[in-house]
Amino acid sequence: NNDVCSQDEFIRTVDDYVEVNSEGLIDINLPKEFCEDLGEYAEIVEGIEKLNKLIEQGELSVTENGTIYETSDEEIVVQGGNVDKVVWHWWGLTRYANSKNCDTIVWKFNKASANAGKICAASTGLAYFLPSTIAKSLSTIAACGSGFAWAYFAEIANDIGYYDKGKGVKVDFTWILLYDVESQK
Repeated sequence: NNDVCSQDEFIRTVDDYVEVNSEGLIDINLPKEFCEDLGEYAEIVEGIEKLNKLIEQGELSVTENGTIYETSDEEIVVQGGNVDKVVWHWWGLTRYANSKNCDTIVWKFNKASANAGKICAASTGLAYFLPSTIAKSLSTIAACGSGFAWAYFAEIANDIGYYDKGKGVKVDFTWILLYDVESQK
């Protein structure tokens, strides 16, 4: 839903350069020329560093295929709609929000949009929807200018509201602020 560039294209392009190392941490090894073309490289590395810190602290664990789960998560199978959980990836996270929480999430993003000039209000609104590591980084959007922040938060709220068809939504959200919203099936 973000028109700046394709989230799928970004993930497919960079995915070949990301792996789980022997210590169970995420490594990214992009060629130098690729890093120069990818202006968001610093944000990607910072996001992966945050994940690795959570892995080292035991809050997250990584499977052999690179999927990252919260260690407190008893059930890692996601199916059937109306799921409410977070699944981590090297590129960001997937937030499953059940239908009940979609109204609250839309309200929080609309509030963040209305208060976009106030960094604290924006990050507080996001905290309900996203883990604090991502909510804090999104508060920088508000710092970039209230017009951009207003539009960004309003677009997310509208997309979540639109795609909630009674079974909740699935939002893929990257470290570089690309996102995609789908209805849960």
